[in-house]
Amino acid sequence: MEASPLMSNGVSLAVKPGNTGSGTRITPKQGVLAYTFGPRTDKSSGRLLKNTCSTNWKHHPFAHDRKIIKEVNVFAEYGVLNYWTYLVGAIFIVLVPGPNTLFVLKNSVSSGMKGGYLAACGVFIGDAVLMFLAWAGVATLIKTTPILFNIVRYLGAFYLLYLGSKILYATLKGKNSEAKSDEPQYGAIFKRALILSLTNPKAILFYVSFFVQFIDVNAPHTGISFFILATTLELVSFCYLSFLIISGAFVTQYIRTKKKLAKVGNSLIGLMFVGFAARLATLQS
Repeated sequence: MEASPLMSNGVSLAVKPGNTGSGTRITPKQGVLAYTFGPRTDKSSGRLLKNTCSTNWKHHPFAHDRKIIKEVNVFAEYGVLNYWTYLVGAIFIVLVPGPNTLFVLKNSVSSGMKGGYLAACGVFIGDAVLMFLAWAGVATLIKTTPILFNIVRYLGAFYLLYLGSKILYATLKGKNSEAKSDEPQYGAIFKRALILSLTNPKAILFYVSFFVQFIDVNAPHTGISFFILATTLELVSFCYLSFLIISGAFVTQYIRTKKKLAKVGNSLIGLMFVGFAARLATLQS
């Protein structure tokens, strides 16, 4: 027998007559509701009536407080699903080291807080552009078009290899890898961070696959949902990169008198960029 939708408290629940069960539903107006369903009971005899079904709804035990209900349901009216789960996932994702993070840390150590934040700005703007492209459907086009995917992939791998080789060469020659004058140096840091972020196909594919899990496709304006998720990720990234920049600025004071340590650190960073390039070059769509 086919499942039939039951309407209760403005919530539709599809169940098969004669079946029993329970669960919870999150509703925009009433918060978290617990439900049970099963065959109706004959009031006179107390017997269960076959091929019938009734539901019983009540507020979930942990959501009796309106404040708790609101917290559980945050941003649901904008089409965002399970926001707190998304936030936890975003934190763990940001903590995973990658070329952008390494580039910001490297510049905060070599060029101070100003250099670190300029690198971070390049990363933020690049990520924002990729998120917009993901929402606009360009990411899906890249994923389903091997030629486009390979172009972006090899450009990103080449640029990572270029940065890594430049750092290694400057370290072996005993030179600062940045330009001599202040203004060109800071301008170059921002541009490199921006290019590094924009030429990462893994990022744009990730935004599509990760964000879509937390967006209600039936929402009237999914752009708002995407904006909320993107802004949250950028804020988490800003907090983490700020921690790295401030830490890097303190490390700078220490390694200025430790030239061997600085040389080893730069060599490791250069090798890591080369490793990121190799991994990106072998990435499959």
